[in-house]
Amino acid sequence: MSIESPDSLTIELGPSHVLIGVFVLLHAGTGVLAVILPIALALKIPLVALIALSLVRTVAVHGLRRGGTAVTALLLSEEECLLRRRKANDWETGRLVDSWVQPWLTLLVVRSDGQRWPTSVVILPDAVAPDTFRRLRVRLRLKTAAARV
Repeated sequence: MSIESPDSLTIELGPSHVLIGVFVLLHAGTGVLAVILPIALALKIPLVALIALSLVRTVAVHGLRRGGTAVTALLLSEEECLLRRRKANDWETGRLVDSWVQPWLTLLVVRSDGQRWPTSVVILPDAVAPDTFRRLRVRLRLKTAAARV
């Protein structure tokens, strides 16, 4: 597939400060719940540490897009989906397995060739150009509507 194909959509992903805020709030709430649980202190400390570790990894990969496995660009066409990760210069071939589209959030699940587990890509409007986000949502909604018919 040519990168310059007219039916393809290239999405350059940047950091999302809104998503970072959401992750911080969710992890903080989970940490508070872990602290007030009536369990032994020997279990609370590792649990809170794991929650903090989850926050760091989640913010790095999905919020800041600085983790090694972070997806920094997508190229969608009718037949395939290409991913570019932060630590790789080449495009990774795959296919779009599932998507969830809302005006304020888009979630993509992409199964890359040669990867055991699918990759989840979280896209908020502050991470991409407004026109690109609109075009992505329209394309995914039309694809979903066509699949239902």
